[in-house]
Amino acid sequence: MRYYKKRNLQAAARLIVRFAQEHPDLFVGVNLDADTYMNPFFEQKEWFDYNPGTIRQFRHWLKGTGPYAEKGEPGTPDLSAYRRKKPLTLSEINRIARRRWTSWSEVDPPRVFPGTPHDPLLSGQTPIWDDPRYQEWDVFRKHLVGLHYDELSQWVHDAGIPTDRIYSAQGFVAPGPMLKPFAVRLDSHGQNYDSAGVSIEGAIPRAGHLGAILYGKSAHNLARMEVPHSLFATFSRMDSGWAVAEFNSTDLQQPGVLPGYDQAYRSFRDLFNYDAKQVTVMAWNGSDGASAGQKGFLAYTAWRNTPAEEAMKDFLVSHANLPRGARLWTFGSPGYADDDGWSAHGARLIAGRGYVDLVADGGAAILLSPPDQVIRANEAQSLIVGFIEASAANHLRVLARKGETDEWREIAPRTRVSELRADAGGVTVALSWPEEWRSANTIVEQLNIELDFAPGAGNARLARIAVYPREGIGDKAAPR
Repeated sequence: MRYYKKRNLQAAARLIVRFAQEHPDLFVGVNLDADTYMNPFFEQKEWFDYNPGTIRQFRHWLKGTGPYAEKGEPGTPDLSAYRRKKPLTLSEINRIARRRWTSWSEVDPPRVFPGTPHDPLLSGQTPIWDDPRYQEWDVFRKHLVGLHYDELSQWVHDAGIPTDRIYSAQGFVAPGPMLKPFAVRLDSHGQNYDSAGVSIEGAIPRAGHLGAILYGKSAHNLARMEVPHSLFATFSRMDSGWAVAEFNSTDLQQPGVLPGYDQAYRSFRDLFNYDAKQVTVMAWNGSDGASAGQKGFLAYTAWRNTPAEEAMKDFLVSHANLPRGARLWTFGSPGYADDDGWSAHGARLIAGRGYVDLVADGGAAILLSPPDQVIRANEAQSLIVGFIEASAANHLRVLARKGETDEWREIAPRTRVSELRADAGGVTVALSWPEEWRSANTIVEQLNIELDFAPGAGNARLARIAVYPREGIGDKAAPR
């Protein structure tokens, strides 16, 4: 089966390689298998598909033998790079599983829910999600999904497709109120539902990049996480070359409700600011937004004539020619007002349509960026502040910090605004990062812009704020 999958996948990949060579401007990339899951349970019924080969591999994985020790059977891959850091002995797995197996051939994953009549030994004891035996099996399932994406990506790359054009296609559904967040790492524990082998780490292929499938709260970057970072920030930290393989702002639990312009605007803003390379909109066999409210209308397949389509049009105009690695906040658009998560100290920040007004109570004000950003000190070269009335601000200083509890560090000294280089995009502030931050590839989570004003002129209107990468990170262009 593995041989045939490799053969057929590479045959298809070679056709795409030929197309890419003939039409390089039309080739964006390829996605691997979409929604790769490994489910032990279905509809809360104990339906299983444990084939003997998988059980044999599970045993080898537990004890670090066979293909995990470069001693696999003929035709099996070398999986020594995936060997557990600490292989288990039979006595250790017996302790974990609370069994008395006398040989590895007896070792088996859970096949029933604890607390059911089928398993008196575990009846009324630990829920399956918290059972150590199940957790070992669940980590193995995450490993299998990750291994699957690794192999697919390598086969496609070997057929001639560059790694920066290869993406997985894994769905990340925001957990409901009673559910715990989905797994970030392969060894993450704690999901109180069938994880299906899904993890962010396992969806990042060895010879490619993460391709995320996002709907509803996940598309809005509002999924609860098991780590102290948002979904998009986590994606960016783990794979700065990630992309969105399938996207719609619609909440799948409310398929008849069209998302608003504001939801799509924020999605596109954050996708760009957290390094997403592309967005593939879900619209195949789709409904027309003009048919909203009619029988059979499905918002998650609708794109034309929707608020989200309008938001993307405005996004494409405001972000035209910006290089990858840039960060841009436009404070809404000509028809929509948003403060983009920025806040002010010593002043009031009032959002307009495509701008913010900074109304200072005294002669100075501080602008704080949204927290949990992913700004790389070894890549960010300058800050662009798009004053509409530049003369109102007298001096400008920029600070940054790695986290909310860390100290602020100066990255641009106090400078007269009139001395800064100015063009249609705004004034450009050169950033000077601490050397230890640059050498350690430090990620900065928040910016602090200090402004002071001439007496009686404590107001300023800003159309944009941008962080610009140094040359070599992206194609040089100015925001507009």
